[in-house]
Amino acid sequence: MAIGMFNLLVSSNFDWLKTKNLGHKTLTVIQSLVGLSFGIYLIHTYIVTVLSDIGFDFNRQSMNVYLYNLANYSLVLGVSILIVYLIKKIPRLRMIIGEL
Repeated sequence: MAIGMFNLLVSSNFDWLKTKNLGHKTLTVIQSLVGLSFGIYLIHTYIVTVLSDIGFDFNRQSMNVYLYNLANYSLVLGVSILIVYLIKKIPRLRMIIGEL
């Protein structure tokens, strides 16, 4: 299902975003996240595994479930974005995230 959604989003026409007056910085952030999206998809399961191994067990947290979901999502996404961004800056490691 995730690959189907990825293909749908990649093939979609998002020219309507340019007409929404979002601002140049917002469009730049969106474009940079689009460039990182496939790498985030590939890396995020590894991040969940590593965080579980170091003690942040995703099944045994004793906090509010909504706060936990927000923290879990933010932590995994943030670390994934950071790692993929760093990998994209190193030319020989780009193959890990599907770039040449």
